Amino acid sequence: VIGDQDALYLSKTVACSVTAYDCLFEGKYDSVAAVGAAHTIKLHHCTINTLGPPTGDNPSRGVNCVLGTIWLFDNCEVNSQDGTVGQDTIGLSAGGTGNIIMVGGRIRTYNAAGTDLAVKNTGSGKIVLIGVDYDRTKTSNTGAGSIVDIARVVTDTAGNAYADVKLIKTIDADTALTAR
Repeated sequence: VIGDQDALYLSKTVACSVTAYDCLFEGKYDSVAAVGAAHTIKLHHCTINTLGPPTGDNPSRGVNCVLGTIWLFDNCEVNSQDGTVGQDTIGLSAGGTGNIIMVGGRIRTYNAAGTDLAVKNTGSGKIVLIGVDYDRTKTSNTGAGSIVDIARVVTDTAGNAYADVKLIKTIDADTALTAR
């Protein structure tokens, strides 16, 4: 899904649900976004590229969740760069009551002239990272919410690294309990 502005942008006031496997989402502003209602987006083994807006006063965000929950499973890759001077580049951005849970995968950001963050939380929700490869110096948590980083991964007999399923169930139960 390649968008001239955004790729997957849920903004309806009635909650929607999207599940996608092995997809590419590419946009210039927010490549994957949930705003307007408590949407649920579940992406499995997807690549999210944000190229940055060509002009204007807008940030470049790979994943932006203001309401609802966005799940990134099975080694998703988030790449964000900014196309305009002085604007923010953010890999994962949560605001409002939005939650982002990422299991495995990596986040890469690049911005030559503005703020460059892999993870930013300005809301009251949670960003939970389990076994994610990213630059831990590129984080900002200015809201009432939290950024939880669980670096523990398990390696199978073939040498493939993946997040511990017990941890995922614990995080899922914790999110369900605290959301009430």
